[in-house]
Amino acid sequence: MITKNQLSPNCEIISVLNESLEDIDTLSQDYDIDAEMLMYARDYDERSRIEFSPGGDWNLIVYDIATLKDKDSSNVKDPTAPITFIFKADKLLIFMTSVTKFDPQKLIKIPEDMDLDQLNPMDTILLIIYSLAYRYYDVIHAIDKRRQMVQKGLNQTTSRKSITQLMGLQTQLVYYLTALDSDNRVLNELEYNKFVKLNQVQSEQLKDVQIEISQGLEMAQMASAVIKHVSDAYSNILDNSLNNTMKFLTIWSIILAVPTIIFGFFGQNVQLPMVSSKMGWLVTIGVAVFFTLLLWGFYELYQHLSNR
Repeated sequence: MITKNQLSPNCEIISVLNESLEDIDTLSQDYDIDAEMLMYARDYDERSRIEFSPGGDWNLIVYDIATLKDKDSSNVKDPTAPITFIFKADKLLIFMTSVTKFDPQKLIKIPEDMDLDQLNPMDTILLIIYSLAYRYYDVIHAIDKRRQMVQKGLNQTTSRKSITQLMGLQTQLVYYLTALDSDNRVLNELEYNKFVKLNQVQSEQLKDVQIEISQGLEMAQMASAVIKHVSDAYSNILDNSLNNTMKFLTIWSIILAVPTIIFGFFGQNVQLPMVSSKMGWLVTIGVAVFFTLLLWGFYELYQHLSNR
């Protein structure tokens, strides 16, 4: 679906949502856009990148954004996805999908020192990605809150399910870290490109975007490190608990093997002491209890010496 809006005399926005082959043909014919560039815009797996035309024709910027508006990425396959800007002097095409769609006019917030009538495509792109940067803040804050909730539950009962939840949060952060790092490289490349010269206002706006992305990257790195340390700590607790359980079961299996051996001897069809006595069974039980307690005493002594 193609939607056109005249944002300013110097910038017409053409929003392309879930483009079809017919839409691609229309754009190619109406705006004379290279087919290869349109192919990049259609590639959902395209990573953040810039491609400038030295002749002043169409330029391309692929930029990763957080796909979530509800701040919950637990049921989303890809927490980040690319949007594509194709632009030249006075026209800006924005390619979006169902998970990345937004209304450019509602998203753009014009600074006081900027005149709406003077907005061009590059101004518009910088304003859009500046606003979209806050999506990363929202989802990272949401992940940190969910980590705190999981950790609170772990303080009461350590379980594999909680550790798995922490691993899921860490996986989501990998997407955000990768996307933020790619976006940061795109912004650096945009700053030092030779084909699209930025004016002073645009350079300042670009620095503001770089600051927001850098802060988002630091937030994601810190959240990822915290989740990793918490997950590792509680995994060690679970492992130690399992080791203690296995140790307890092993010790008792050895101790309880003593009566089994003694009763096994007396159960054989051979002559043994006290076999013919009416009190033989009590003696057998007494011998089994004695050696069991003796073995238990040796174990307790060992534990005492080991803990000194």
